[in-house]
Amino acid sequence: MPKALRDFLGLCFYFWSNESGDNREPIHVHISKGKPTANATKIWLKSDGSLEVSNNNSRLTENELAKALDYIRVN
Repeated sequence: MPKALRDFLGLCFYFWSNESGDNREPIHVHISKGKPTANATKIWLKSDGSLEVSNNNSRLTENELAKALDYIRVN
């Protein structure tokens, strides 16, 4: 499980390199508070360059989510 970024705003950004499931799902990044978990917030990186929150299972606050999305957009 490669880590894209660790401990930015107390959050861990990562992706699973061997994630199974629907192959039609957009490329995505997981965000969790603390350690990586299978039940984390998922952000889809869409082909047009936009981002979409698939789910917010980590229960990030609106402020945390906005900052995380801004960080992903910039990087």
